[in-house]
Amino acid sequence: PSTVALPAAEWKGYEAAAFRVAFIFFMIYSVPWDPDFYKLLWHTDYKHFNYRDQTEIISFFNPQFINIYSESGFFGIASYVNVAFVFILSVTGALIWSYFDRSRKEYNRLYYWVRVCARYRVAYGVIAWGYKKIFIMQMPFPSVGVLHVPFIDFLAKRLYWEQLGIAPHYEVFLGLAEFIPGILMLFRKTATPGAALAMAVVGNIAIANHAYDIGEQVPAGCLAVLALFILWYDLSRIVRLLLLRQDTGVVRYYPAFSKKGERYGRLAVKWTGNFVF
Repeated sequence: PSTVALPAAEWKGYEAAAFRVAFIFFMIYSVPWDPDFYKLLWHTDYKHFNYRDQTEIISFFNPQFINIYSESGFFGIASYVNVAFVFILSVTGALIWSYFDRSRKEYNRLYYWVRVCARYRVAYGVIAWGYKKIFIMQMPFPSVGVLHVPFIDFLAKRLYWEQLGIAPHYEVFLGLAEFIPGILMLFRKTATPGAALAMAVVGNIAIANHAYDIGEQVPAGCLAVLALFILWYDLSRIVRLLLLRQDTGVVRYYPAFSKKGERYGRLAVKWTGNFVF
């Protein structure tokens, strides 16, 4: 399909309202707001940097306002209480935003930037998770002591980890299934297929965390929702092309970086982030 210019059309009222909620929600989940994140960046021992440091920095700084200390709060539906809280916060913020910005006709620029933040958040997260499996650190081959444990004494989480650890080639495959979509999302031309792959992979991880009481379903589920948000921009055109077999075009909006300082500044921020993370 060909690349066409974004039509200069006004957004419908419900589109603008939905975007305001989505913008606040996904910015909260894309940008680290927890001061401990920046403390960890500053105090990490980079001379002895290991995969646990990388995982703590990249993957697990989701907004945390409420804790429910129960089985459901750790492994079940109650563990998503902070997602519901962020959504309520986003709706409240969107109502205030709508009151002061009722005359705005479109949000193309903000839509572009929130997608940029979301795709780098997902990219760095799935790359960090992928490293642990590619180098067989997350689920190592079961030790002799583990193999002598009676089957009935395994926790569900441990059983899941051991059955993956006993097949190291499959674990490497799972790591590449996370790592490759992350790399694709670092570049805007390949962000859409990367988001589709990442959504499938981390969505499956979220389901497995529920099934085996692993406890990491919230960060995995949030990454899957962020990937869906990135994919949403092209989803209607993908459906028209592949399912309805209709002609369609790739629609893109890019802010104009007309000044040399803006162009070099964008590249400096991009590659500094890629180098650091």
